[in-house]
Amino acid sequence: MWNKTLSLFAIACMSAIVTGPTAIVLGITQLNEFPGRFTDDTYGPGDQFRISAPGKVASVWASGEDLRRDEVTCLDNGEPAPLAKNAASTTMDGRAFELLLDGDYDVLNQLTCTGGGLEALRVSTRTPESRARTFIIGGAAATVVLVPAGIVLWRATARTRRQESMAANDRPTSV
Repeated sequence: MWNKTLSLFAIACMSAIVTGPTAIVLGITQLNEFPGRFTDDTYGPGDQFRISAPGKVASVWASGEDLRRDEVTCLDNGEPAPLAKNAASTTMDGRAFELLLDGDYDVLNQLTCTGGGLEALRVSTRTPESRARTFIIGGAAATVVLVPAGIVLWRATARTRRQESMAANDRPTSV
């Protein structure tokens, strides 16, 4: 009974040779997903909106013919929200968008942006960097620790099975 259980556990440990690198690749992909996934909603200047993706990092993007990013004012629950430090841009549906806000906003944050030639706002969400790094570190640790442990367990159970079969062959048979 114990041999079968240990053999299955050894196989599960050795499966980390596949799942570990897969988690690493997933983590690296999540680190490089900027600007992330855009929501379907488009907001106008002065519209109040909320970020509806809990556990994600949200970015608010602005578009306009004469967009002057430094003149745009954004409010977070009525308080002025600082604009993103890095000025990034992307294209979505044939329109150019510039990054306004970037951070950990949740469903309780009510956001509003106005001014500066603003015509449209879009929101994108992505996985937090800390979660992506957890995937990378966890996958690397699982590969390094579990695979050798699985091999050791597999060999130990194989040795025990061999000894049991040799002991069964040494028993005298009755005539």
